[in-house]
Amino acid sequence: LYNYVHNYGLAIILLTLLMKLLMVPLTLNGNKAMARQREMQKKLQYLEQKYKHDKEQLAIEKTELIRKQGIPDMLGCLPMLLQIPIFIALSRVLAGSLELYQSPFLWIQDLSRPDMFLLPFLLCVAMLLQAAVTPGDTRQKLSQVLMGLVFAALASNFSAGLALFICVSTWATVLQTKAQEVLKI
Repeated sequence: LYNYVHNYGLAIILLTLLMKLLMVPLTLNGNKAMARQREMQKKLQYLEQKYKHDKEQLAIEKTELIRKQGIPDMLGCLPMLLQIPIFIALSRVLAGSLELYQSPFLWIQDLSRPDMFLLPFLLCVAMLLQAAVTPGDTRQKLSQVLMGLVFAALASNFSAGLALFICVSTWATVLQTKAQEVLKI
């Protein structure tokens, strides 16, 4: 990508967006699986509340629900799991890349060195927005907010190139989630 755009920062952004684009089908299937899993959890909680004093009937109702609905799959985690090896590979490549040394991008003077303030701040904002737009219960949203704060702190120690990748990926996820919500996909 660098050969086409002649800027490593822009190449990182294009690589990130290309990866997100390629993962759209998996993400859509994963989101549907997560929605089915949330619905199943609600139904199970209802049954547990309704039959909290009748363990035998609870077991029968749970078995019947699972027979009708099926066991929720874990496809919702697949897009995230596929990004982990990519993240690890990019962290190794970008942390030790001689090409990024003194390679500027926008306000960043050197993509190989950490950006202590703006990229971590943008990442934190994106992760907080992601927690706000992602469906889930209060506990899940709280853990996403805490994860956003931790990731922002960690990103201040990452190379600016890696932090840029994470930041763009998170913003793309927020935009994709909102687009799915608006388009009802």
